[in-house]
Amino acid sequence: ERGTRLLPQILKPRTLTPEMVRQGIYFFVWGLFLKVFIADNMADFVDPVFADAGPYEGGRVLLAVLGFSFQIYCDFAGYSFLAIGLARVMGIDLMENFRRPYFSRNIAEFWRRWHISLSTWFRDYVYIPLGGSRVGSIKLWRNLLITFVVSGLWHGAAWTFLIWGMLHGLGLIANRGLDQVAWWRDRCP
Repeated sequence: ERGTRLLPQILKPRTLTPEMVRQGIYFFVWGLFLKVFIADNMADFVDPVFADAGPYEGGRVLLAVLGFSFQIYCDFAGYSFLAIGLARVMGIDLMENFRRPYFSRNIAEFWRRWHISLSTWFRDYVYIPLGGSRVGSIKLWRNLLITFVVSGLWHGAAWTFLIWGMLHGLGLIANRGLDQVAWWRDRCP
C-alpha cells in the first residue's frame, strides 16, 4: 500500500463497524484458505517436479506448470487477503491487490490485475520516469522491456528472473504490436 493512502488512515481516529469486522473476517478466512489449503497443498505436487529434472513425463510436467500458476496465485493472493482482512478489522482499508488476473484477455490486462500494488509501483517509479507510453514506439518498447527486466531482477538476482522479466517485457511489446495492427485493420478499408 502506498504511504499517501495508508498513513492518513493510520493517523486519523477510526470507527470500527460490525460490517468492517465481518468483511475483515471474510477476507482473512478466504486468504487463509487460499494459502494453507490450496497453495501449500499444491506445492506438495509441484515442488518435486521443479526441484529435480528427473524422469518426469510430459503430462506430469504440464500439470506441474499449471499447478504452479495456481500455487503462486493462491500464495500471493492469500497473503494479500490475509493482510486486507487484518487491516479491515483495525478500521484500515487496503487496496485490492489481485483482481482475477487469470481471467485477463491479454498480458497487458494481466499485469493490471496481478499484484497491483507492486505492478503500479514499477509503473510509477520505473516505467513513467523512462517516458512511459508518451514516447515513440521504439522508446515505448524499450521502457516496457527495462521495466520488466528491473522487475525480474527485483524478484531475484539470477538469470531465471532476468529471463522472466525479458519474456514478460517482450510479451507486452507483442501485445502492443497486435493492438496497433488491430487498430489499423479496423480503420483501413
